[in-house]
Amino acid sequence: MDADFPHDPRTLAVALRTALADTPVVCLLGPRQCGKTTLAKTVESDRAYVTLDEESYLNTATQDPDGFVDRLPKRVILDEVQRAPGLLTAIKAPKIHLVDSGLAATLADLSAPDWLSRLDRMGHLLKSFVVQKIHAQAAWTDPDLRLWHYRDKDQVEVDLVMTRGEKVWGVEVKASRSLDRNDGKGLDRLAAQCGADFQGRCVLYDGRDVLPIPGSPHLAVPLRMLWDL
Repeated sequence: MDADFPHDPRTLAVALRTALADTPVVCLLGPRQCGKTTLAKTVESDRAYVTLDEESYLNTATQDPDGFVDRLPKRVILDEVQRAPGLLTAIKAPKIHLVDSGLAATLADLSAPDWLSRLDRMGHLLKSFVVQKIHAQAAWTDPDLRLWHYRDKDQVEVDLVMTRGEKVWGVEVKASRSLDRNDGKGLDRLAAQCGADFQGRCVLYDGRDVLPIPGSPHLAVPLRMLWDL
């Protein structure tokens, strides 16, 4: 669109700016030709623009999603991303946690006895509780600490990634009382990605003691120690 061509102000622009203020990846959805690209360029005119309508970009994004993302500018508008589905998991998008764990339990129809009988459901709730707890502690002890969730194209995840500047720490959360080396595979992937910036890792679990996890460099740390922070 020509820069001098007038366009109507969009009410969605305010919501888009609000989302971009605290979210690293924002997805703008809508029917074709409704003005998504124009809106994105108007709200963030200083961002680089890459469209997968260009075959060279599409081929790279399809064949090497991780490499494509790594070579993108830090601030970028990525258009027609649906043409390379594998790219969506290579982008480290945020995970949503309901920070009031009591409300989350009520909405999920869970109560204290479900800790034993419905552990698969309680595990997701536990992860949100841990994020809530650490977020609250960081807010007044270390305001420069930022919290993230990591997931790559292979669906390897880390429940909580903490960063301060270039330094990175990883935390996994498990509802079980026993662990094996596979419980830390997400931390292994994160450590490999971060290199020298990776500072430490642990797996929070429902056990009693701080223990090394057999066959891995990770420590198993009791969940109860969250209250010692």
